[in-house]
Order: sequence, then C-alpha cells, then structure tokens
Amino acid sequence: MFEVRATEPEFLDAADCDPQLASSSYRFMRLVNRFAGGTRAVKSFLAKEISKRDHSRPISILDIGSGTCDIPLAITEWARKKSQRIEFTCIETNETALKIAAENIRKSGYDSIELKNEDLLEFRPQQRFDFAIGSMFFHHFQDDQILRIIEKLRSYVVRAVLINDLRRNSINYISCLFLVCLLPKRVKHDALLSTWKGFKPGELHRLLSRIEHADISVEILNFSRLVAIIRFDHGVR
Repeated sequence: MFEVRATEPEFLDAADCDPQLASSSYRFMRLVNRFAGGTRAVKSFLAKEISKRDHSRPISILDIGSGTCDIPLAITEWARKKSQRIEFTCIETNETALKIAAENIRKSGYDSIELKNEDLLEFRPQQRFDFAIGSMFFHHFQDDQILRIIEKLRSYVVRAVLINDLRRNSINYISCLFLVCLLPKRVKHDALLSTWKGFKPGELHRLLSRIEHADISVEILNFSRLVAIIRFDHGVR
C-alpha cells in the first residue's frame, strides 16, 4: 500500500487555502514537531555542528517552508542556553502562517529571526548561509522538483542541507489515524496524505545520490521521522 509516494496536492498547498484550515493545520504540525521528533531532529543535527565550531561566530540558517516558525523559535531558545547565536532567515508563503509566525517572533523578543514572504524558487538572497533546513517541506514536491530545489540551494548554502521529514510506513499512517480522529475533515485529510507523501529511507537515499559532488546521509529518527543531510563539496571544513 505504501510502496509508492502519493503525489496529489494537499488542501494546505492551495494559494487560496482557507485561513481557518491553515490555522488548524499549523497548530497540529506544531504538536507533531514538538512531540514526534521534528524539533529534536534539528537540535541533534545542530548540536553536532556546533561542537565542531567556534561559538564566537553566529551560525546562519535558511529555514524553508517555516510555517509558524515553531522550530526556529525553539532552536533559538535552545542555542542561547548553549551560548551559541543562530541567525535564522525564515521563508514562507502561506499568509496565515506568516501572520502567526510574525506574532510569535514579536512575542519572543528574538532579534535573530528574520521572516520573509518568499517562494523558495524565486528567492534571491544577498548572503550565503551555513545551513538550510526544511522540516516537513520536501514531501510536498515530486522527485525532480526536490533535486532542482537542492541544486538551487547549493548556490548559497555553504555547508549542508538538512531534510527533516516524514517517514512513509504503515505504522506512521495508523498512528496518524488515531491522532487526527477528532480534527476537522480537511485537516485530517492533509495529515494522512502527508504521511503517504513521506519517504522511505532507501528511496530517499537513492534519489539524493543523483546529486553530483555532494555527500549524502539518510538516517531513521523514529517510526515517523527521518532525516537526510546533503553536504556540498565547496571545499569548506
């Protein structure tokens, strides 16, 4: 049943997505990130990277498809406790998410998170970034689109891209069925479809191995989440 990735769009992908639907969907995603490993995946990745670096220099991160910025906010708080400054540039296109994210950033008081209403494919940054992170972002795209996105990121990401996404399997799908049983119908539809649009580890590794001049690793985080790291050959150590 789950051998092939689903490709149909989610309600949330629509340019005219209903704000109430978007608000409910992003609220559910915040819970998933917090309790099902999404935020932990980013912390684990950055903890290893921080251990190799001079803490006196800020780390610059492009967070793509940031939603309501729950992960950048959580990571900023975590990094400050480690005396490491992280500067986030967060890009998002959903108007509801942007409004919620802007308010969340304002309330946090953090000056190291910049929010932009940008489509990644049209994004033309004036700076280079140490890392790019996409959390539950890449499953929205088909394979060839994923490769084009990563090649675009290569032009302004110095060290690595982290794919932090859903693992496609029956256990994740069945677990999601229980979690969303009381949610609105269209939120439930998108949540279940997202699990079917997720990745199998070997499948994702084979796809990313088509990228030239890059080191690829794919790891299982838990039954519902996997991470992939793409390190570009820029001669940076």
